[in-house]
Amino acid sequence: MSRSIRFALLAPCVLATTLASPALAHTWIVDASGGGDFLDLPPAIAAATSGDVLLVMPGRYSGFTLDEQLVILGQGPTVAVTGPVLVDSVPPGALAVLAELSLTQSCTLNACSGPVVLDSLSIAESLGVTDCTDVRVTRCALDGRPGSGGAGGFEAVRVSNSRIEFGECALNGGIGADGLSTAPGGDGGPALLLWDTTASAHVYRSHLTGGDGGDSSPFFPGWGGNGGDGVLNDCGSIPPCGFVLLAGSLEHVITGGVGGSAYDPGSNGAGVRSNGELRHSGVTISSIVSTGQVTNPTPPDPTLHVLAPAVAGQVTTFRVHAEPGAQVELLLGRKPTIVDVPGLVEDLLVVKNRTFQLGVVGPSGVVGFNFPVPAGFAKGFTFFAQAKVTFPSGEPRYSNSVPLVVR
Repeated sequence: MSRSIRFALLAPCVLATTLASPALAHTWIVDASGGGDFLDLPPAIAAATSGDVLLVMPGRYSGFTLDEQLVILGQGPTVAVTGPVLVDSVPPGALAVLAELSLTQSCTLNACSGPVVLDSLSIAESLGVTDCTDVRVTRCALDGRPGSGGAGGFEAVRVSNSRIEFGECALNGGIGADGLSTAPGGDGGPALLLWDTTASAHVYRSHLTGGDGGDSSPFFPGWGGNGGDGVLNDCGSIPPCGFVLLAGSLEHVITGGVGGSAYDPGSNGAGVRSNGELRHSGVTISSIVSTGQVTNPTPPDPTLHVLAPAVAGQVTTFRVHAEPGAQVELLLGRKPTIVDVPGLVEDLLVVKNRTFQLGVVGPSGVVGFNFPVPAGFAKGFTFFAQAKVTFPSGEPRYSNSVPLVVR
């Protein structure tokens, strides 16, 4: 750990006082081996009431539909959900949380007015987000479904008429299928696809890789598939398209997939079509092809992340990355929000219970914050953080938010 990183330490009693909330309604144990209250997730969700927490033991579980305020928290690395997952119509004011789960099929979020948090998930067959107000995805691995029968691969994430934020994620487009006797190789899918004029994706400290194109068949020499884009902001024939923000450091790479054999790759790190908008800073983008608006702010947009998930009774370390000399405040709160602040690109994303002054960013470009998670915080307790950074010029900006689901 660099000695040039400045750290602040807060007393647990202060945190417990500022973040305390009414006790969670009930905690249920879901255990496929028979050691809990339920054997599978669908009956547990049906029995739970708003505000409950489901702790899911290692095992294999059925897909489910969630439409209320619940926290579903896996208890180990081998909690597998083997059917499709639908988070549907979460009402305003409710908060739906899925954490520490491995989803072997698709996950769909639809018509959610309340915020949805996806934390430390792996999703094997694409995430679709439609008509959702506030989706926050952190520390997730998202893969697009591969093509079959000569078809193209699918996007890892498709966003339509929704606002979504990614932090510390890896998105990989699905690979295209190899060509058959009746078809050339399929194209690789994009890692992130924005599909209409009202889609907005804010991507921080993440890796996005388009899927590789399928190889050509002997019957179609020279017809391997295109590699997929890392980001594709394409609303078809109805301009303008949506908005994409990419921020992080040079090690966060946005790149296209490789074209199939016997074909020039032709994939892009970012493709912006039909007057869509891309704002990028700090990250490495292999290439940009745009007929829209592309901006590269100076200084780069600030970012916030934690080194490890929050565990009751242990210390979690935040790090804020920003221009040296900038002044940093950390906002902590129990409720997420989206407040459009005039003149700022990133929104205010936390209903703050407390603001903590972290001081001035040193030459390393990083301020550290040691966060002692109170031992009394129950598993599933969820809170949020965001940094406000004021540059030496006096210009303020907000970082991404970080959801913390206590393990």
